[in-house]
Amino acid sequence: MTGTVEGLALALVTALGIVAVGLGVAAAFAAPTVAGRLGPLGQRMAARSSVAAWLWAASALVALPVVVAHELGLALSATGPGVLSTYAWALIGSRTLLIAAAGAAAVAVLAGRRRRPTTMAVLSVVGLAALVAPAAAFPHVGRADHTLGLVAGGLVVAGLTVWAGVALACATVPGAGPSEPAEAARRYGVGLPWAGAVVVVGLVAGVVARLPGLGWVPDAPGGWLLVAAVGVAVVAWVAVLTGRARTPAGLGLGVALGVAAVALAAVAVPPYFPDATGAASVAEQLVGGTLPAAPTLARMLTPSPDALFGLGALAAAGLYLAGVLRLARRGDRWPVGRTVAWLAGLAVVVAVTCTGLASYGVVLFSAHMVQHMALSMLAPVLLVLGGPLTLALRALHPSPVRGQRGPREWLAGLTHSRVLAVLTHPLVVLALYLSGLFGLYFTPAFGWLMGSHLGHTVMLVHLLVTGYLYFWTIIGTDPLPHPVPYWGRFLELLVSMGVHAFFGIIVMMSSANLASDWFVRVAPPWEGSTLHDQFAAGGIAWAFGEIPAVFIVGALVLQWGRSEDRIAARTDRRAEVDGDADLVAYNAYLAGLADPRAVGATTSGKVAPSEPAR
Repeated sequence: MTGTVEGLALALVTALGIVAVGLGVAAAFAAPTVAGRLGPLGQRMAARSSVAAWLWAASALVALPVVVAHELGLALSATGPGVLSTYAWALIGSRTLLIAAAGAAAVAVLAGRRRRPTTMAVLSVVGLAALVAPAAAFPHVGRADHTLGLVAGGLVVAGLTVWAGVALACATVPGAGPSEPAEAARRYGVGLPWAGAVVVVGLVAGVVARLPGLGWVPDAPGGWLLVAAVGVAVVAWVAVLTGRARTPAGLGLGVALGVAAVALAAVAVPPYFPDATGAASVAEQLVGGTLPAAPTLARMLTPSPDALFGLGALAAAGLYLAGVLRLARRGDRWPVGRTVAWLAGLAVVVAVTCTGLASYGVVLFSAHMVQHMALSMLAPVLLVLGGPLTLALRALHPSPVRGQRGPREWLAGLTHSRVLAVLTHPLVVLALYLSGLFGLYFTPAFGWLMGSHLGHTVMLVHLLVTGYLYFWTIIGTDPLPHPVPYWGRFLELLVSMGVHAFFGIIVMMSSANLASDWFVRVAPPWEGSTLHDQFAAGGIAWAFGEIPAVFIVGALVLQWGRSEDRIAARTDRRAEVDGDADLVAYNAYLAGLADPRAVGATTSGKVAPSEPAR
């Protein structure tokens, strides 16, 4: 009975979250703006988003004891304050509900101000992350398909937020006149096919993730539900292609998609250990499957696709190449070296997340450190050299409606936004970058994150994003809100190199196990010593902090020299136009200092005649 109550509670939380975030997305991207601010329709949408977010936060807190009771196998009446305070953060399901409640409260408080579309866009990202977290955490499938189930839940909820949430906002919130709702509906229609594709992919991925335990036949557990989910997905895509998804029937179809998605997530899946006793070692229970065999080069390189990073890399490569192709068709040239750098960076990401190395990274500190360094140092260096923001700004077309923001205008605004200015400030970005070292391995955070696949994924994404921001400020080719001078970049690089070396030495010289709440507990039987493996991890951290830095310094010196050459070239061109007025004025100024009788140079570069001698 608790399982049914839990399913209903989570369905209510998800539905309210879709409404709240959908209203915020509609306010930021669909509602027309007035002088760069939200118009009347956008303000009403933001206000309703705030109210819905408060209800969303309350529903998450109400569902908390239900989820704790279900995961602990207790009666709902037994989950008092003592049980909740002990287990609410320890269990992955209830932990994601707490995250959802915090994100919903942030959206509720800040959306009430409802002034600028940029603020609503940032709140939409925060709300979407809080909304996706429970949906991605609850699809419990076997270890081999766990990442697929996680991605499926996230894709379905994200797509439904645009499909049903924004549709509900455009259909129910009145505007100041007929033009506002019409314009909002037009913009919603532009993003609808993409949202439909995301929902369809998520539903199909959810079906595939559960097939090993459910089977295709209708009399298998949940078999009819799988057939219904696939059918709804096909109907949804047909509706997108025919354009009927913009009608009220399309809104009903979005609701049907939501029901199918929630029902699909509630389908019971057999445990990973299906034997009669269900016995498994503590390490196998922690990692969610059997431990890998002793590492060999072949096993390390064996493909082991991760749905999130694999699909993400394919999407990033496809969008980048599409931008390059659009420039080529227009007759513009894009440097081949930047394309190679971008694709090489994505290849590094795939190499450390979609191979056997990822399996060993869960049980070996040294293998995990290879992942850490590759995602935070090697891949970001290559990705920032690709200049994706510059490519997008050149490839995207301006908005056809004057004064309204399209994708290009949003990207251009991002480069001058306060949020990006803060995130790319040298002190802030350095603190974020180094938090992946001392803030991760010397606090309980590492054990919390490794305790679930969702937490592990968040950690890897954090390493990649903070590494990208850090190297963007040092050798990035894309424009920054406030560019850092080259001497400041060198100083920032030297500080990080020193901290990296210091961290590596601490790990190598430590006589106690770091992150012992994880790597000691999941140590495989073939591992000789966790301290020896930790020593190797420290050496890897030290090497990545020193050896790649040589190439980064070389790239920085090269960029600095090119920058000086460009400044010199601009000075020469200006001198040819104005007759080198600056030099003339400077020489006149020096002559005035040498001869007190001379009248100083003016800003125009002309020298007044000397006063005649008396």
